[in-house]
Amino acid sequence: MDQTTEYLNESVIVLTRDGDLIRGIFLGIDQHGNLILNKPRYRRCSAEKGIYDEQPVNTAMIVRGDNLVMMGRLDEEAEAKLPLSEMKAEPIGRFHPV
Repeated sequence: MDQTTEYLNESVIVLTRDGDLIRGIFLGIDQHGNLILNKPRYRRCSAEKGIYDEQPVNTAMIVRGDNLVMMGRLDEEAEAKLPLSEMKAEPIGRFHPV
């Protein structure tokens, strides 16, 4: 059984090679490693604003497998308790293969 199946219909956060953080509901993955996310939101990091989400897109999004760095389950209940707006961070830069 593929390990990603345990993430189906769960909230996840995805990091892309461009340095984007995208959160959404994981709907599936195809044979090329492309992810399908529902209700995606881009997460931004700022030294001034802290960590925040942009407005959600009310459609599904495909994240190309060759652009994917990592995906992990997001515990929304635990995250709701964090003072994200007070957590200052520089934006994540682009990932370069070694």
